[in-house]
Amino acid sequence: MSEKLHLLLVDDDSFIAQLVTLVLAADFDIRHVEDGYQALASVVAHQPDVVLLDMVMPGLSGVEVCREMRKLPALKHTPIIFFSGNPDESERRSGFDAGGDAFIAKPVVPGTLRAQLSQALQDVARRLAAEVTADLPH
Repeated sequence: MSEKLHLLLVDDDSFIAQLVTLVLAADFDIRHVEDGYQALASVVAHQPDVVLLDMVMPGLSGVEVCREMRKLPALKHTPIIFFSGNPDESERRSGFDAGGDAFIAKPVVPGTLRAQLSQALQDVARRLAAEVTADLPH
């Protein structure tokens, strides 16, 4: 039996957080925080395997949180997946520029969320494997 991945869910909407937790609890050990400051404290204390990060929150935005997370060496390769109700092209670009790896659109559709998260994690794993291979001596 394989151990569940640790997912940090950062979303200020408690209904969304409950729904995401319900949908993903069988596959992930989920820690939920409601804002960017709590997210930064949580990643330092718990070093999640993946971060599902809302784009728009009070205080620090998802983009600001992502930028700060990418400054931490322990999170250099941790997948950060943005979660947004309406990511326009400039918002998506800002997210990728900040170090985000993928986007998943809200509203939460259970089967779609699982599939999108799985696909995003596979894409990140392939990218990281390619980066490691490129760094190997020839």
